Amino acid sequence: MKKRTWKRIALAALGVFVLGVVVLAVHIYVVTRPRVDSDTRVMVRIDLRKDIGQAEADTITAWLYQQKGSTMFWSTLSLISPYLRSRPS
Repeated sequence: MKKRTWKRIALAALGVFVLGVVVLAVHIYVVTRPRVDSDTRVMVRIDLRKDIGQAEADTITAWLYQQKGSTMFWSTLSLISPYLRSRPS
């Protein structure tokens, strides 16, 4: 009889522990899930496969400025264009 009682207690404790781990995992997932809305900002880097000249960099920069919702963190084109370079080998 005592062996059966200990088995029940151990099984109940294990069940409560597993349930707690599952609840904790769901909580962490829900809390850390990224929320995308109209105020979300994303940083991106543009890598190009070929070398480009200053004229092409200016064209790309102008196109990026015209895109809806895009924001540049630099106020002058000369600061942005060094980032529009070819991908390093």
